[in-house]
Amino acid sequence: MNKLIFKFVLNDTLFREAIKMKKLMLILLFAVSAAVLQADIISVNFAQNEGQFVLAEEAAGLAGYEAENFNNFSGASGSGELVDQFGNTTPAFLTYTSSNMWGDGTAGTDTPDGKLSSGYLDDGVTTAPYGVDISVSGVPYAQYTVIVYHATDGADGYVDVTVNGQTQNCPTTDRWGELGEWIEGVNCLVFTGVSGESVDIQVLNRDGSMRGSVAGFQIVYEVDAFRTSHPVPALWSDWIPAETTLEWTGPTAYEASDYTIYADPNRLLVEDGDPGVYFLASTFETSQAVSLENGTTYYWRVDASDPNIGGDPAVYQGRIWSFTTEPAEVLLDENPVSLTVMAGQTAEFTLAATNAQTYQWYKDDAPLSDGGNISGATTDTLVIDDVQLADEGFYHCVVSNEVPSEEVTSAARLMIGRMIAHWPLNGTLEAIVSNSDENWDGVYVDPNEANPPGVVEYVDGADGSPQGAVKFNGEAVVQIPDSAEFFNFHPQGLTLTAWVLGPSAGNWHRPVNKGGSYGIVHQEAGWIDMIVEGAPWQNVVPADKADVWRFVAMTYDPESQQRTVYSVYDDGGVVELLQSSTLSQTTVNAGTTDLIIGGASATDAEFNYHGTVDDVRIYNYPLDSEQILQIHSEINDENVCVEFPALDIAGPEGVGPEYRDCRVDIYDFAAMVETWLNCNLVPDCIE
Repeated sequence: MNKLIFKFVLNDTLFREAIKMKKLMLILLFAVSAAVLQADIISVNFAQNEGQFVLAEEAAGLAGYEAENFNNFSGASGSGELVDQFGNTTPAFLTYTSSNMWGDGTAGTDTPDGKLSSGYLDDGVTTAPYGVDISVSGVPYAQYTVIVYHATDGADGYVDVTVNGQTQNCPTTDRWGELGEWIEGVNCLVFTGVSGESVDIQVLNRDGSMRGSVAGFQIVYEVDAFRTSHPVPALWSDWIPAETTLEWTGPTAYEASDYTIYADPNRLLVEDGDPGVYFLASTFETSQAVSLENGTTYYWRVDASDPNIGGDPAVYQGRIWSFTTEPAEVLLDENPVSLTVMAGQTAEFTLAATNAQTYQWYKDDAPLSDGGNISGATTDTLVIDDVQLADEGFYHCVVSNEVPSEEVTSAARLMIGRMIAHWPLNGTLEAIVSNSDENWDGVYVDPNEANPPGVVEYVDGADGSPQGAVKFNGEAVVQIPDSAEFFNFHPQGLTLTAWVLGPSAGNWHRPVNKGGSYGIVHQEAGWIDMIVEGAPWQNVVPADKADVWRFVAMTYDPESQQRTVYSVYDDGGVVELLQSSTLSQTTVNAGTTDLIIGGASATDAEFNYHGTVDDVRIYNYPLDSEQILQIHSEINDENVCVEFPALDIAGPEGVGPEYRDCRVDIYDFAAMVETWLNCNLVPDCIE
């Protein structure tokens, strides 16, 4: 067992004289400030809305415990990380549940304490189980005080509050808004001597007939001016590197002459101050570099020596702290991300791992080596230059070290930007594909196994061509076999286009659907919506414009995290206009069912379509508006206005927004000439 024993002793006379003078100054300073609480405080405020948030620079709380940097939470339940009164991140993590969040109208929000009192968690029920449950894990203090702030709906009675097994009660009648102050035992409760890595708070009405409520709480660690404090790594923290530096804050009541550090996986040895602990050192500094074992929980303390100039020296024993070092095994911190790049571009897959020594990349389970357009096959970054169709596949990496330890990353998919499939539906269910090795031909199926699917009903298409579209009966659908997994590339990018003709025979009926991933819905009232699952449906065609063939399109761009829908129709004017809307989408879900045309499911007809579908196309990257219109023009070659020019104010039929023709020409010039030199200046033009 490695031991580091180092004793640093101060003997210099001049230095001790300087310490003596500084000690006298500290004694005076400590006497003046003894009444001021020295503490670390984690504060939480529950609020109905942002107007009840206690701002970072505002101090609130029971007298003597006022603190800034409250952690504000809204909603009847929630969770999140917590900072202390200095705004420093702590290991503490809050989770809470209740049935309601309410507000106390008597408190007001013109003061920080009013904000603290205004919003509160409330159990809001009169049947078991009752109560509000709050849990904080990773409390970075060994022993501390918990203050629970109560709010009320004015009912008579008492609320029981339990903190880590200690129970007190608080009347439900005395609001902060009526008293104008926090009073212990009246509208807040103070629990002392609390210990443990977690805090569990339950607020419970005794009989459930009134509401148990919590406006907020504080966890207070009172700093002993004679002992060391503020350990780094923080108490209970984990994933600490084996090569690290222990740090602490010295006592404030005196200038320590030196510090003695005890650290060992055996807590009893540290508590006893056993000189045989794993790590023992003395230093004048408030930090010490150490070399520890991986995957081990260490207990440590730092004793401070008070030279007590003019008296007997004293040693103040430090509190026991603990932390856990990171394991020696390979730990994956970041997996490679799936990519879609255009043909000829470069793709890079990157991972991040702790304790990694060797890397080996694979494509479709075959090991890769450097050469050709591949480089970095045995590093943390795989580079593929001049990406082509042959490079498409799933890539993963095996990461290992000499422990031995091995981890395998998740598989990342590489695709080139391309049209995956195009179903013209012109007398056939066959698909046009960009990869000859793929087959996405459709199969006509009926969810009711007792009914044969019958014959596909082909009708006039969106371009008027005979047998150019499929009319669906609300039962049978076109299923794309084996598409469930492959067509889940949409988080890497997507374009879906189709021509749709109603009327729909019911709500939520799907002309195109990749269940759980993306699709089109045609409602009975007429309007058409589109979706990439993970965000709400987005309207693409309003009800009053959906009575004829309508072209609809949707794109998802993972780089901008935006979804855009497009359609083409006049908006009360004389020309067809490209209509579009965009929303932000950060979450993208993926389903597990095959792609369906003409319905939602091949096994359940509830949302299958009763209408006509033509020319469905799916791409694995987002097209731009001009490319979208090119697809539209293949079916309908009439001109479409992308955007009205700024000076387009008229057309052949007249002047005004409804007559614009999407070009600036003689009609616009004539309209401007009619008003040329018109003047409304007073008094130059109007007397």
